[in-house]
Amino acid sequence: MTSETVTLIAALIAAISSIITLWLNVRSQYSSETRIAQRAVLENFIVELGEAIHETTATSKILLKTKTEEAAKNWRDRSIVAKEKLQSLIPKLRYPLWGITDNLRTFSRLPDWVEHTRKFSESNHGEKICDEGAKLGDVIEICIKNSYISGRVPTRFEILRIQYQTWKFKRAYKKFKDENPKQVD
Repeated sequence: MTSETVTLIAALIAAISSIITLWLNVRSQYSSETRIAQRAVLENFIVELGEAIHETTATSKILLKTKTEEAAKNWRDRSIVAKEKLQSLIPKLRYPLWGITDNLRTFSRLPDWVEHTRKFSESNHGEKICDEGAKLGDVIEICIKNSYISGRVPTRFEILRIQYQTWKFKRAYKKFKDENPKQVD
């Protein structure tokens, strides 16, 4: 090989490595900006969303355990406020939490579904629905936390996990409805 050929090969290798480095830097910068934007959007709603999920679960559990109609009315009103708070956040979080907003909407039905089971305290359907709803709330909260920390939308695995828990929650309610067809709206 001549010195011109060696110089040409070295220049070609340097050019290729420069192009690769440039591409990696652009990609890294784009990913960084995307993560920052995702975090910024979630940051505006994360506290309120966490409170709404917790309040929906807590008020539903307490509503299920109430003994008097007066206490039930009080907790029913609180659960409606929590549910409405959650439902008002869902449209705002559609894009940052792409793939799980329908599951959030299903989760917001927890107080209503628990209310349906109160008339049938001898069965354990209310507890089962409440437990499955609480588990759904937990996996949704974990997903939201991971999205905030990593600065990305929910992963496919997280979406599948939430969909599976949503299916279990719906199945618990369907089982109750199937056993009490005339009493459930």
